[in-house]
Amino acid sequence: MRRYHAIRFLLIACWIISSVSVGRAAGSSSVYTQKPDDPEAFYFTPENYAFKADGKSDVTEALQEAINQVKREKNFGILFLPEGNYRISRDILFVTTARSVYGIKIR
Repeated sequence: MRRYHAIRFLLIACWIISSVSVGRAAGSSSVYTQKPDDPEAFYFTPENYAFKADGKSDVTEALQEAINQVKREKNFGILFLPEGNYRISRDILFVTTARSVYGIKIR
């Protein structure tokens, strides 16, 4: 089972990396037209993690804390990121925790 989760995580990570490296046109939008309603998921929002969502402020610490919270509380789960621009200044450690990330533009 552990191997399954590791393979699944690697596939999701490859999908995210390929999406970022290919890039999306400016002004494009997420495939989600509204916030998904999942009571088991975590939502990376300024209200939940005290960061400034302006595309200029560094959200690295807040994002890492969100990922760590998923690991602490559920061990494995979903972290939704609303569509937007996020400034990330250093590496983010994705342990086999976050199952889904969407709508992210990294610069």
